Amino acid sequence: MKTATAISLLLVSVIHGGEITVIRAPFSVVRSFSVTIVVHPEGNQERAVARFKQPDVRALKPGAEGCLLLPGREDARIAAKVETVEVAPDEDTATVVLSTAKTDDVVLRPGMTATAMIITHHNNDAISLPKAAVSLHPQGWCVEVKRADGKKELRIVHRGRETNDKVEILSGLEPGQVVIVP
Repeated sequence: MKTATAISLLLVSVIHGGEITVIRAPFSVVRSFSVTIVVHPEGNQERAVARFKQPDVRALKPGAEGCLLLPGREDARIAAKVETVEVAPDEDTATVVLSTAKTDDVVLRPGMTATAMIITHHNNDAISLPKAAVSLHPQGWCVEVKRADGKKELRIVHRGRETNDKVEILSGLEPGQVVIVP
């Protein structure tokens, strides 16, 4: 099962009773999916393999990084990196191969399963808001901004990537502005 979640390394916004003060902070989109551990035939290096329907694999690119979580050992995060994304020519599936870092703490064995969490998008200097703050109007995507005089105005914004609960704002807002969240 795949999900997208936001990982924030810093405070994303300061919430005061339905109002959010806009700040810039890191914003990431993370895809999580089940993988099976295999031993690479050339050498003794561990790999994690997952099979996807083709449309679900578009966000995963070689070089993308993340980690593996083992059931019952969620405290032990194993570094992982997307090695290859291979689309089957006559099928509607794709295979994703992840390389994993060796760790003294956890031994990976062929056939083990894990959850891979791979960062598919990251912006170190992003503005992000709760999805509830952004709505579609005839003029486009908008947020309600509280002006300095206390009045509210509708502001058109350009949306970027989104997670289950956040949306990246590419333009239309500046740090320090106050957004009303319904």
